[in-house]
Amino acid sequence: MSNSSGKKAERAVQVGSWWTGGWIIILLLVGIGFVIIQCTPLSQEVEQVPNRPVTRSFDVNEEMLRKAVERVFAKKNYQLDPERTTAHHLQSRWLEEGSYRTMIIADLRSIKRSQSEVTLRVLLEKKGTWSDIWAPMDEIGIDVYDLLMDEVSMESYRVLYDGG
Repeated sequence: MSNSSGKKAERAVQVGSWWTGGWIIILLLVGIGFVIIQCTPLSQEVEQVPNRPVTRSFDVNEEMLRKAVERVFAKKNYQLDPERTTAHHLQSRWLEEGSYRTMIIADLRSIKRSQSEVTLRVLLEKKGTWSDIWAPMDEIGIDVYDLLMDEVSMESYRVLYDGG
């Protein structure tokens, strides 16, 4: 009898140690999966940088640059605010998308006869979760200004191609 009870105890220790080892492997695999998910670029988080105006010069006159900026505004569904827009200053109305709203401001300046520059500012605000108050955001995605300036550059070439 003592021999059979010893075998049962030994078998219980073997099953218990196997069961503990199985949990360790499962936890290890879940942990590795979590680390892989957090480290992949699929996590849709864009690096945020301080929101500062960006200036770039173009090899077109100011009138053509204005047409290019207006086309980019229209492409992005921004409407010019006629009360705040002048010959050298383009300002859009607020464009709301969910709990965010944005406005683009472009200041144009002629450098030479066939060269001008634009300074772009993107104003971004977020609505509070439990209130209707808009709060300005001081950070913006790192590539926002690069993408906008690239579009202005492409549109300036299209304006040149179209003959102004």
